[in-house]
Amino acid sequence: MQESSSAGPFEDYTTMGMGKAPLVMIYESQFLEYQSKRPKPNADMVLLYPQPTIYTKHILVPFNENGRRLGEFLANDVELQKLAAEYGYRTASTDHFGEFLKRKNLLAPTSLVDVIDPPSFEILERMIQAIEKKFQ
Repeated sequence: MQESSSAGPFEDYTTMGMGKAPLVMIYESQFLEYQSKRPKPNADMVLLYPQPTIYTKHILVPFNENGRRLGEFLANDVELQKLAAEYGYRTASTDHFGEFLKRKNLLAPTSLVDVIDPPSFEILERMIQAIEKKFQ
């Protein structure tokens, strides 16, 4: 049984070490935020990028005018984009992300290459059904 979020396995990894899970798949921002909050980044922890990699785009769906305004602020406000970078998120400006990495002495590419779109819902559903058949 796997957890439905990457938070649990990553928390196990950070508290118990690599004995339970020598490799976990998490979001880049989880790793960078964790490392940035330490007095010194843990050199034993390494961020790997599969090739090709998938870039998850976080989406805001506004339900009212205030939500629409929030979306505009998140997309256009320089201070909010700097704040997002402080939590390891990439924004429209690679400058904020690069400054964050440099200031916290973290290693990550400032721009991603060899990126593919995630599989469509239909493809994911077929993959899940094929896996289910193997375990029935």
